[in-house]
Amino acid sequence: MKRYKLMKIYKNILLKIICELDIEKTGRKNKFENKFYLNYIFRILFYGEYWNTFYCPECDRSTIRKKFYKWRNIGIFNEALKRMQSIYYKNRTFKYLFIDSAIIQNINCTELINYHYKIKTKKTIKLSIICDNNYVVHSHILSEPKIHDSKFILPLIKRKKIPLKKFPYLVGDKGYISKKNKYKLKKMGLKLVTPLRKNQKNAKQINKKNKKILKKRFKVEALFAILKKTYKRLQLVVDRKIINYNTFLIMAITCQFIKKNRNDKLSDTMIIK
Repeated sequence: MKRYKLMKIYKNILLKIICELDIEKTGRKNKFENKFYLNYIFRILFYGEYWNTFYCPECDRSTIRKKFYKWRNIGIFNEALKRMQSIYYKNRTFKYLFIDSAIIQNINCTELINYHYKIKTKKTIKLSIICDNNYVVHSHILSEPKIHDSKFILPLIKRKKIPLKKFPYLVGDKGYISKKNKYKLKKMGLKLVTPLRKNQKNAKQINKKNKKILKKRFKVEALFAILKKTYKRLQLVVDRKIINYNTFLIMAITCQFIKKNRNDKLSDTMIIK
């Protein structure tokens, strides 16, 4: 899907939700329509512009930033994500889920401040996600970079109810090797598939079936590349509060759902013509 089509669909969905949720009639009236503010917010998301530097001759830049904060607090972007998820999950079940994490450089954020052991000179934040074959994120967590990857397996799965097939697989790298998690996931009906470490004692050799499954793990790595290249605001943590970066991340995840829902008929209640 081309970017202008994606922005048009997402804008229509947000405009409908704003009309439903943003009922406040106190204070001054808006000088511009909601489309005007959304256009600049999309510029920041897709092109990575900063709140203090993007060009806006019509009004002061702070008015657009305050409008974004207001909509964030109301929960407009979260509501759009829920609606796109409900459409995507209809008549769909997933056999393979993929889990991975990425380190993102932290420039201005005053929360989750820490250093990764590989990058000791720069502050970073860890992003952990679970996705499927269609490059769609089902759940995500932002955390300090020093926390081990295996601690996020259960919180990520329990965060969202994902429709699964019988005997589904959760595919990860060597950082997710854990006997406790493997046992707990087995109780939940999930099988954890990871490559083996060289120093693992009494480790069984990987089956041919598991080898084929591990070859599909490139989709998580590709998804991180898609998120960072398409939505350039996610390349660095520029905002002082982590909730702002998380909101842009939610917007990017919603766009991925819209791309996969393009063949499905979106209901008239979500789209304004």
